[in-house]
Amino acid sequence: VVIFEGIHALNELFYHPRATGVYVSARTDLVQDGQVAMPHTWIRFLRRTVRDFNYRGADALFTMQQWPNIRRGEKLYISPFKDRANITFDTSLAYEVPVLRSFAEPLLATLPEDAPELGNIRTMIERLQLVDPMDPALVPETSLLREFIN
Repeated sequence: VVIFEGIHALNELFYHPRATGVYVSARTDLVQDGQVAMPHTWIRFLRRTVRDFNYRGADALFTMQQWPNIRRGEKLYISPFKDRANITFDTSLAYEVPVLRSFAEPLLATLPEDAPELGNIRTMIERLQLVDPMDPALVPETSLLREFIN
């Protein structure tokens, strides 16, 4: 058994045709009243912002500045190959936005007025406020969300 993990794992340059490919990503949008209130890319941005702060000491501006490059890498090295996976896991959790809210709101509030994409961030903050916050202590110790909030 060989496990090859990372953004290039399904890339045709490295992928073995007899391998079992697994694609893991948060793919579910937060829908409210039949409308997408929070696209999955925003939820992934919130995950990344909170994790960067908790584990790298990076502020929200750092993550925001890195985000276009992260998205570019996804579009070049992940999206074209994700359909070759034999198994797909959606890592979205029903309780993650309520938990992330208490971590993300204060981080996003620190962004300077001239930050890029601030309009989108303001909308994101407004949408976060539509969700009741959840106490992070209620998150199971084995939850994937712990990777971002611990």
